[in-house]
Amino acid sequence: MVSTRPIGYRRFSQSFRELQLLPLHRERRLDFLAAWFGRADGSQDTARAESALQQLEASGLDELAGNPL
Repeated sequence: MVSTRPIGYRRFSQSFRELQLLPLHRERRLDFLAAWFGRADGSQDTARAESALQQLEASGLDELAGNPL
């Protein structure tokens, strides 16, 4: 698998199949972050995920967070 952001993208090769991921909505972002922050012990760290998501939203970077790749 090769991933890239759509801005500045040029087709690399005809042998690659192109797919476009749908953006993650806020609830899915929160689920993703909770699993990410809780990965060490297999838990869901919802408090830390909510804090991180609020920081992303406040900084204007939340649009980038819609795609975890």
